Amino acid sequence: LETLENVELVMRNNRVRILASDNTRTQVIAFAAIPNQVYGDSLNLAATAESGLTVAYTNLAGSPVTWNSATTITFNAIGVVTLVASQTGNVDYVAAPNVTNSFTVVQADQTITFNAIADQETTNRVGLAATASLGLAVSFAVGSGPGVINNSTNLSFSGTGLVSIVASQGGNANYNAAPEVTNTFNVTKATASVTLTNLSQMYDGTARVVGYESVPSGLSVL
Repeated sequence: LETLENVELVMRNNRVRILASDNTRTQVIAFAAIPNQVYGDSLNLAATAESGLTVAYTNLAGSPVTWNSATTITFNAIGVVTLVASQTGNVDYVAAPNVTNSFTVVQADQTITFNAIADQETTNRVGLAATASLGLAVSFAVGSGPGVINNSTNLSFSGTGLVSIVASQGGNANYNAAPEVTNTFNVTKATASVTLTNLSQMYDGTARVVGYESVPSGLSVL
């Protein structure tokens, strides 16, 4: 607390009152400790002066805060915040001793939304899509099985079996890494088809040859 000069103690009604020499009263500020905060959150400041006068706030240089109003702040980076509450007094009260509050702003958590992938066939192609709750880009990897990812999000299959795709987001200076989300599904053989062609021919008593198209191409047809 600051040292107050030119004050006197006065006993009135069995209570001690501190008076300044010019009969103005002293006052103190109640500014409760602030717990650690999370990046991106906002905080309403609520200190009170014993006099009932309005308390003002400032932050020390380097504190990662944005002032939305005289009493509301938002945390724009991680780091240590130091706030100072003050009350300058009036004709009845002397200025209160400043009260300082320090706390740490920590990284925010995030989650990933990665919807289930239906069972697939070996010839299918899947465009992978997931979102992080805070808007950062999500990465994909094949956790197991015959899956192949090209160009970050294009999934194809090299065979049959269970495939697990892992979605991840590694965070940054202000956000923690998101918990990974895994999608597992089954890949089965695709159904082949054969379509005969050149079926409309003139019969002349000799054998005729027809053509065919297969999916996938190159199948041997007997």
